[in-house]
Amino acid sequence: MRHVVALHAGQVAGHSAGRGAGSEFVVTLPTAPPTAAATPARGAMVGHALESGRRLLVLVVEDSFDAAESFIMLLQLRGHDTRVAYTGPAALEVASSFAADVAFVDIGLPGLDGYEVARHLRALPAYQPAVLIALSGYGQEEDKRRAQTAGFDHHLTKPVDPGAIDRLLNEIGGTPERRPQLLQ
Repeated sequence: MRHVVALHAGQVAGHSAGRGAGSEFVVTLPTAPPTAAATPARGAMVGHALESGRRLLVLVVEDSFDAAESFIMLLQLRGHDTRVAYTGPAALEVASSFAADVAFVDIGLPGLDGYEVARHLRALPAYQPAVLIALSGYGQEEDKRRAQTAGFDHHLTKPVDPGAIDRLLNEIGGTPERRPQLLQ
């Protein structure tokens, strides 16, 4: 749940009076500014991917069920075709029958870490032109270099801003024949 709240720029606080006294958790989410435009209807959002370039095939590899489901929902609302895997080995299994244009891969995965998943994906002919995006709680320069060495094109630090995802997918969708350069 913490990841889902963080994706929405919220906070989670917990409190307990002690053993056997139960616990209280408070989730705080920001509201939209009064000047913000109303959210488009679901039908209008589904066309978003097609307006910005093309519908992308997206693989999401994330071991947190809540984070993965939120990510998938965001991508589907924007009109992209998605698949999900919750472990490194499952990602390779999905990739064997789903040639994604883009793969968002969490670094801290069970089975195989995200770096190994990226190396294996890059070895598959169908994934050589794909854009691989590392998702990590660590965002130091060394983390970004390690991701690039493993075969990732981009490195995003969690929690990831949905606007950054939109900008990146718009760039990718508009230029299917090339992989964008690694973000600094």
